[in-house]
Amino acid sequence: MFIIGLCGGSSSGKSTAIEYLQKKFGDQAALIAFDSYYISRPDLVFEERKMINVDVPEAIDKDEILQNIRALKRGETIQQPVYSFETFLRESVTIETAPAPILLVDGIFSFYFDEIRDLFDLKVFIDADVDVRLSRRILRDMNVRHRPLEYIIDQYFEKVKPMHEVYVEPYKKYADIIIPHNRNDDNDFRILGHLVETYLRRGVEGRL
Repeated sequence: MFIIGLCGGSSSGKSTAIEYLQKKFGDQAALIAFDSYYISRPDLVFEERKMINVDVPEAIDKDEILQNIRALKRGETIQQPVYSFETFLRESVTIETAPAPILLVDGIFSFYFDEIRDLFDLKVFIDADVDVRLSRRILRDMNVRHRPLEYIIDQYFEKVKPMHEVYVEPYKKYADIIIPHNRNDDNDFRILGHLVETYLRRGVEGRL
């Protein structure tokens, strides 16, 4: 199994990179998303859950995601949780995820935890300008997560931006590849696709 860690700020283009790789490699690529592993707090009412800062590493169940990556690496199928950004709770359903030749691990904190970062054979940081990331986030949160504009802006400047500067941007130094992605297409990810193709063609264990 070749494990690729994808990191980058909120709305930098990680999901676009994932979609490109999954389209290119199909069932040869499995996905683990950090967004699925937020700690659920059903003991809190909605208004309290809405105020939780999910832009800090402590919001993630690091042990669970680490166990699941290791299980996939051992060839085991896992039940990946599903987190709702509308209710701020985990859902009752899970996603059955089977091992594959390529494992994509996607998340803003994917480089933060040493134990997880050390499992990656290739570390990719998706980079985008601040204003590009903000505009993408506004469109996503309004259209997909159905959040009001005022809430999106407040959350961004109170939590997302300052936490990015502490927990995401400094970990760019661990990247093997930095891919700028200010355009809204997937052409920026072709070189990454070629690298993965090389690995599959060689059919060897280890790092590229």
